[in-house]
Amino acid sequence: MDEFSDRHAYRCLPLSIANTHGWDILCPADVEIEWNGRPEKTDLVVRAVGALPEGVVLDDFLRSHFTRGVVTFHTTYMFRTPPGWNILVSGPFNHPKHGIAPLTGVVESDWLPYPFTMNWIMTAPGTVRFARGEPICTIMPIPKNYLGDWDIMVHDLADDPAMGIEHEAFRVARDGFQKRLDAKDPDAIKQAWQRHYFVGRHPDGTIVEDHINKVRLASPVDATGQRPIHAKPAPPTAPVARISLKLDAGRSPLLTGGALPGMSKVAAGSRPSPATPAWESDSVLNGMATVQSRQNIAGRKRLRDGLLIDADGVTDLTGDTMRASLDFVVVPDFLSPAQCEALAAFARGEDFSRNRELIGDDYWKSRLLFYSDVLAQRPDLAAIMKAASEGSVQQIARFYRLNQPIFADTLQLVRWSEGMHMVPHADRANPDGSPHQFAHRDFASIIYLNDDYDGGELYFPALDAILKPRAGMLVAFTGGWRHEHGVLKVRSGVRFTMPAFYSFDRTRRDLALYDDRAADPAP
Repeated sequence: MDEFSDRHAYRCLPLSIANTHGWDILCPADVEIEWNGRPEKTDLVVRAVGALPEGVVLDDFLRSHFTRGVVTFHTTYMFRTPPGWNILVSGPFNHPKHGIAPLTGVVESDWLPYPFTMNWIMTAPGTVRFARGEPICTIMPIPKNYLGDWDIMVHDLADDPAMGIEHEAFRVARDGFQKRLDAKDPDAIKQAWQRHYFVGRHPDGTIVEDHINKVRLASPVDATGQRPIHAKPAPPTAPVARISLKLDAGRSPLLTGGALPGMSKVAAGSRPSPATPAWESDSVLNGMATVQSRQNIAGRKRLRDGLLIDADGVTDLTGDTMRASLDFVVVPDFLSPAQCEALAAFARGEDFSRNRELIGDDYWKSRLLFYSDVLAQRPDLAAIMKAASEGSVQQIARFYRLNQPIFADTLQLVRWSEGMHMVPHADRANPDGSPHQFAHRDFASIIYLNDDYDGGELYFPALDAILKPRAGMLVAFTGGWRHEHGVLKVRSGVRFTMPAFYSFDRTRRDLALYDDRAADPAP
């Protein structure tokens, strides 16, 4: 497409969008495939071109496995998707190769316990070469069994008069523009092409909602050493996996069942039954790292004075394609635009200094409004905040498959003025391992009230990922080192957020948020 005059091919938006769907698996070496046109396995030969890279064994990834000119690439990966999702396995989209064609498959990757292969078939006798780094396979998750729910109906265009009118408007606009081009009309030549579909609008100027003209996919993340998000629980007869950690007294080091290292004990009087773990055995919490890793340290080195000085390789989680593989909660449009605008407008007009003397950390002075502050002045807005906190609890409990309730210990409105940032931190732990005054905070949530500012992105060092939230978005995560996070510098404008923190310890709850103000049972 780059070789077309004026990159003309990129004007075909459906082609460009298709080219950005899926992830490519690359050939690890320069190889040749030769076929003599006969049907036996031995009639197809594969060989390396030059020396193989260190650690690459030709027979491990490429061989003549079937017959009739079919060659098999081993991807060397096992894939696991959430229940109800398959993987489409195909050749690289819109990447034709002379003399050989990809064979497409659909794999039930939500249960398959062994790798699948990528197969190509020679279309004529001869030799085909794949270069090192050339895509040999494209994978894309697709819903399972969804096509059977579709009925395909054929109509005459006249059966839908409204569509007929829209179609005619497009046809007339397109034909008229082409005639102007043919007539060498200067304005048409300068315009070069109509962009109605590309920008998502009708010829009359009507904008199409939910139009997409760019897709950005998350880059693969090396999570070696961590329990996969969709890993199945160990069989009951299997020995319980253990990890070697320096633990606080009373915290279990078991990876399955019980309490996760780094999560707080439930307070006396509200302790779960020992027979009922705090979360399900298939929760992502069971395999989540709870101590600092090399990734935490390396990620923090990318930052200086609130700015990302080295963004090479950082995963951008901002696009809609980021949701599937995250181990924390992201819910766009959790609050409506009207709710966000009402809360942000209130915060903009408020004096944040009222609690200044009650806040010990100078960093937060004159920047916080507590739920009780809002309740005293605007009960209607406080009701939005309380409902949002309750909804956040539901999202956290559902995502992490909690068996025991969690309680909000704080709900605030926070102002981030221009120039402000926050260094990376875990909500329940000090970097040096010393006691933390908020060690009971098992989870945190943030709801973003506006996005009319520049900067202020959320950065996760251990994930080496960045997220620019939109107004109304909910982000929720654990209080441990896996979800250490920082806020990049607000370069212009003012950023307003609504954070909250949650604990399994009922005695830590913010009484203003709960109707049950009676004292907790004695230990």
